[in-house]
Amino acid sequence: MKLLLYPNCSNGGVTAVIRSRANADKENTYLVVFTNDRGGRHSFDDLDNVTVRIVPDFRLGAFLTYLFNEYVFDSINVFSMPKIVEQMVQRDELAVTYEFHSSNMSIVEKEISQLPLDRVASLVVPSQEMKSKLSERLPKRLLPRLQVVPNLVDEFVFNTNGRSDRLSSLEEGLIPLVWIGRLEASKGAHFVPRVLAQLPENYVAIMIVSLESDPTRFDRFLAECDSMGVAHRCHILMDLQQQTVAEFYRSAAARGGWLISTSLMESFGYAVSEAISCGLRVAAFELPVWSRFEEEPKLVQVDAGSVVQMASAVAGKVS
Repeated sequence: MKLLLYPNCSNGGVTAVIRSRANADKENTYLVVFTNDRGGRHSFDDLDNVTVRIVPDFRLGAFLTYLFNEYVFDSINVFSMPKIVEQMVQRDELAVTYEFHSSNMSIVEKEISQLPLDRVASLVVPSQEMKSKLSERLPKRLLPRLQVVPNLVDEFVFNTNGRSDRLSSLEEGLIPLVWIGRLEASKGAHFVPRVLAQLPENYVAIMIVSLESDPTRFDRFLAECDSMGVAHRCHILMDLQQQTVAEFYRSAAARGGWLISTSLMESFGYAVSEAISCGLRVAAFELPVWSRFEEEPKLVQVDAGSVVQMASAVAGKVS
């Protein structure tokens, strides 16, 4: 049995990373422990090899002690929970792998500062670009432990087959621009209304956003839409399951739409991979992490932060 720990049980992000990993490894069983329910409790319902537990922070230490006394795990992977690693590495029989999945290097540096680095068995990142960034921040003696494990696209969910009528309620002739992510600065959601303002009225945004515990970022995005005069062209959907996201990607592709990636930092760029797997074209701000798509005709890159170039790309004015 494999043990994985991550704070937030949501419908996307690292939850999707874990789900895809387990789905591609049906011969092994997975115990996945979260500390917060963010609406993704049912993300694993169709996977017989996954057991999900949501354990509050204040009970996590005792729960892990129980687990390690009762079970032997083939592997232990911890995501974005550096403080709990200290407790785990006190047990010499445990080999703990720590995974970095944030593209925000300030967050990564904080995690590094809180980790008992010399007692962690291995360190994992999802891309070569992230490995390069971490290599600059780790003691050289630890670099042999740093590995790249690419995230897997769940091909059972993200493919060109299946439902593609999620946008049938849109008027004929409207072209959807799908955006997905958290409304944080590094993801660049504020660029979306600016891009829309550069395009004809028949372009609309389909915003698939994560749940927010603080309404401030949501308010800022709505204010940006209002200020650009495109609020009526922005459709906001909250915290969709992966199967539904795939249906929106296929539906947007069927209507000649795009995924637009306005992120200024990416550790892997799951959405781009998943959208392309569904046959959806992608216009993205240029980032080193997209080098793996060098020969991909469905991806168009533009200068990071260039609203004009992004609008030109989706309007078909650049190749």
